[in-house]
Amino acid sequence: MVQSSWRDARAFCAWLSEATGRRFRLPTEAEWEKTARGTNGRIYPWGNRQPTAELCNYDMQVGHTTRLEGIPKM
Repeated sequence: MVQSSWRDARAFCAWLSEATGRRFRLPTEAEWEKTARGTNGRIYPWGNRQPTAELCNYDMQVGHTTRLEGIPKM
């Protein structure tokens, strides 16, 4: 399992920007929210159903990152 902090991610963006000459950054909270929720007004990234262990890493029930293939289709 790989765990990265917010500071680790920011440092990586700074390193990648320096290495490539292109600008990389983390999304703002507003950008992340819009991307996660989409444009159709859903409450959660998966829709309006309450969080469960099957829908997300909720309440420490999964304990590790979830492969993209494991996310239910909307």
